[in-house]
Amino acid sequence: MQPIVEAAQPYVTTIVTAVVGALAAALIAAVGVIKVKVTNYLDAKLSAAQKEVLHKVAGEAYAYAQTVYKSAEGRAKLEQALGYASDQLAKRGIVVAPEEIRAAIEAAYLKGTAIKNPGHWFYALKIITGEDPVKKTDVGRVKKMAESWLEWGRERRVL
Repeated sequence: MQPIVEAAQPYVTTIVTAVVGALAAALIAAVGVIKVKVTNYLDAKLSAAQKEVLHKVAGEAYAYAQTVYKSAEGRAKLEQALGYASDQLAKRGIVVAPEEIRAAIEAAYLKGTAIKNPGHWFYALKIITGEDPVKKTDVGRVKKMAESWLEWGRERRVL
């Protein structure tokens, strides 16, 4: 029995060393992946001041695209607004995911549309949010209804 164990010893050692090496490599790779994900997550988290700047820049980008590209279609305007906002945020050293910039620009668009033509949004807002901040006495009074929704949005810092 002893000669079999002695003969198998180098093979067992090699197999154990290979398994330990594979586990170590997998662990190092997993740590690298986790590090990248954590770094991206932390970079994507914006402070309150940065969010405020993001929404300000998104409003500027929306106004810029609406003014400079009047004859362009919606997607072309959005692309121009995205480019403008990305450049302005990069100049300020704020790293934001493109999806977040797009969402802020779309929010600026909805805000601008709601202010210019508020009547068509009330039902949709009620369905989307599950809330209705309009007082019963203000129903049918478009300006009052719009003010109620805008106040609701400001209170929740979505406008």
